Amino acid sequence: MAKARISPAFGGTVLNGHNQGIANVVVKMTPIGESLPAPVYARTDVNGRFLFWRLSGGEYIFDVVSGNRLIHRESIDVSSHRRVVVQILQVP
Repeated sequence: MAKARISPAFGGTVLNGHNQGIANVVVKMTPIGESLPAPVYARTDVNGRFLFWRLSGGEYIFDVVSGNRLIHRESIDVSSHRRVVVQILQVP
């Protein structure tokens, strides 16, 4: 069995419609596929930035959650992307 490739870091920024960082929202990375690790979580800092270290390479569902509400979802391959900027036009 081949070992999963480890991505050194994956991070980004969550912005509002005025290009200002959104603080204190949860960012969740869920691996896509069978027999993969559990989801990992981060919280944005005061400038809307987040960072994950040592994710297994591959595709993830990338969720941004404010309170109990999902405000953004996309699929991201961390093997080919190291950074993402997400703009949320309406923040609950």
